[in-house]
Amino acid sequence: MKAPVQPAEPGSPNAEAPPSTAIAPITAQSRQAWQQALGGERNVRSVAAVASTRLRLELANVSALDETALTGLGAQGVQRLQRGVIHIILDEQAEAVALGLSSH
Repeated sequence: MKAPVQPAEPGSPNAEAPPSTAIAPITAQSRQAWQQALGGERNVRSVAAVASTRLRLELANVSALDETALTGLGAQGVQRLQRGVIHIILDEQAEAVALGLSSH
């Protein structure tokens, strides 16, 4: 009968590095393109990633939204909700975009 394998102690030479879970924000150039597509920096009241593939934004003026530009940035769809709230469906980049838009 084999003895159970014990995981290596943290910091020991045999320990595996934990997987990185840090999300890198989008580039400054990409942030600028997103802001423009969303009607400008001042048009965005709040932004959050509500899933790895969805952004939730509150806009001051929804009519300033450029859906064609959003599609060019990778948006797969835009859901317009009530009171200036929109959801943008993305491909696994929602957290990076939310981080980039909220960090400035």
